[in-house]
Amino acid sequence: MYGSSRTTIKNLTGTPSASAQVLAGEGWLSGYTCNATSSGTIALYDALTATGTAVFNATPTASETVILPNIHFKTGCFCTIGGTSINISFYTLEQ
Repeated sequence: MYGSSRTTIKNLTGTPSASAQVLAGEGWLSGYTCNATSSGTIALYDALTATGTAVFNATPTASETVILPNIHFKTGCFCTIGGTSINISFYTLEQ
């Protein structure tokens, strides 16, 4: 899993229109830091777009760092942002 992987950080800032791809292709999500929020929510999909069922949902609080047990994404990781606004950084391991 980790032999040929690289760690990346993807930052998303904005309102629901800022939803975006966090990871293109297979990889793992190891955590996130919520830098700021105003009632922001996130939903993560194992896809390149917001299709199918969300595999992870959260309502992060400001200055919160969450370490996850390396959630595996086979296709990619797409994040939709809900609520008012959010600034969040995701930590991923990519193949």
